Amino acid sequence: MGVPPAASASSTSTRRQLLWVCLAPVLIACLGGALHSYFLGPLGFLFGFLAVLAILGLWVAGLVKTVLALFRRRWTAAGGRFLVIAASVPLSVAGLASEDYIHLALSYPYYVYKIEQTSLRPVRFYWGDSALLAIDDSRNYTLIYDDSGEVEATLGERQVDGGLWVTTTRLAGHFFLQVAYLR
Repeated sequence: MGVPPAASASSTSTRRQLLWVCLAPVLIACLGGALHSYFLGPLGFLFGFLAVLAILGLWVAGLVKTVLALFRRRWTAAGGRFLVIAASVPLSVAGLASEDYIHLALSYPYYVYKIEQTSLRPVRFYWGDSALLAIDDSRNYTLIYDDSGEVEATLGERQVDGGLWVTTTRLAGHFFLQVAYLR
C-alpha cells in the first residue's frame, strides 16, 4: 500500500534538515579555515573566530531543536538530530584543521602556472605572517614547490640561525609548507 504522500514529504523534509544540520558546520569550518589560511594575522584570526561562532550557533540551535523534540516525545527525531550533530563535530574540527590543504587546493592552478613559468627550483610562494599584533612573535609561512628533493631532506623542525627556527612539512606531492619563527 505504501506510505501516504504527506508522510513521505515530511520524511524528505526531515532528511534535508538533518543533512543541512550536518553539512552546514562542516562547510563553514572549511570556509573559515581556508580564509584563515589566506589572510594570516588579524583578519585571518577574525575569519576563524567568526567561523567557530557560526558553527557553535548552529550546534546550539540543533541541540535546542533536539531538546524540543524530546519534550514532544518525538524520540526518533531527537535521536536522529543528536547523531547528526555528534557526527558533524569531528568533521567540523577536521575542516578547521585542513586550512592549509584547502588553501593549496583552491590556488593550485595558479601555483602550477607560476611553476611552469620559471626554471628555478625550489619555487617559493610567500603566504604571509601570522602575528596578531606588532608585538607578537611572527610566524612566516612559505609554500615551497620542490621536485628536486632538496626541501624533502629538511623535513621537520630545525634551528637555522641563532634563535630562528624553521618547521617544514609536506602538504601534498612536491608541495611543502615552511614556517619560520623565533624561539
